[in-house]
Amino acid sequence: MSNFPVIEILKWIKRYNEAAKRQHTLFFEAWEANEHERALTELHFCLTSVCFVLRAMEKVGDMMGGEVAAYIGKENFEDYFDARNHFEHIEDRLHGSQRNRPQPISENGHTRTIHFGLDASNMTFQFGEKSIDVSDRLLSKFAEFIDELEPLVMEQDPQLKFFGSVMGQ
Repeated sequence: MSNFPVIEILKWIKRYNEAAKRQHTLFFEAWEANEHERALTELHFCLTSVCFVLRAMEKVGDMMGGEVAAYIGKENFEDYFDARNHFEHIEDRLHGSQRNRPQPISENGHTRTIHFGLDASNMTFQFGEKSIDVSDRLLSKFAEFIDELEPLVMEQDPQLKFFGSVMGQ
């Protein structure tokens, strides 16, 4: 089977990686301006882009197997999917549905199921009982992970080198 579709997926990875960077910048601009509701919205869109890239990378791994699949499987970004899902399924918590419902927490005698926020002391987004790094370290780690993918793909399937670099390295 030809790995040609991998080239198209790599192009989408590049596009959404750029989108994640833009959204991360907008997120920090809003956070620094104390526009917390906007910051959370921008973070949601950043996480949406990050998760798209991760799913696309998983697809490349599934298609190519071998060292590419092993490389993609080495990092665990599951908490980023969970954070995105926390935003995307908030209507379930608002309306009391059982689907995607987190465990209730109690603070100062009040129980609630919608709980998330930003913690500037350690640059994290906290949701439920979890937290994720939302600092520039996130983008650095993510960019490094992505940057190493294309050379591995090209090494594993030299015929794809005919198309040249699609991710701009």
